[in-house]
Amino acid sequence: MHHLIFSVSRLLHCELHTPEGLSIGTLHDIICNKDSGKITYLIIETTSPEHLFAIHHSYFYLGEEEDEIIFDQKLGREDHSIYLDLPRNYVSKIILKYRDFLQLILPNLAVAGHRSDNETLF
Repeated sequence: MHHLIFSVSRLLHCELHTPEGLSIGTLHDIICNKDSGKITYLIIETTSPEHLFAIHHSYFYLGEEEDEIIFDQKLGREDHSIYLDLPRNYVSKIILKYRDFLQLILPNLAVAGHRSDNETLF
C-alpha cells in the first residue's frame, strides 16, 4: 500500500485472498470496538455457499496493492475467534464463527498445499 492513511470504506466488498492468492470471499463489513475505536472483527461473505463469518482482525493484513486484504490462518489466535458482541443490525442474521469458516475453506487450502498435514485445527 502506498499511503499510510486510507479510507476504510474503500475496503468494503474487496476480495480477500490467502498469501498464495486463493480467493476466500469478500469483505462485507468492519466491526469496531465502541470504547477503543479499534477494529475487532471483519465480516467476511463467501459466495458458494453464501454465508457471513465474523473473524478476528488478527487473521488479516493489508497487502502491497491498494484494496488488497490478505487472510493468513497462521497469524491469528483461535481464542480471538469467538465474537461476543455484534452491532444490532446483525441480530437477525446468521453469523458463523471461525471454525465454520475454516471447515468451508480448508479443503481449498489443503488442495493448494498451503497447510502442513501435521498441523491440527481442533
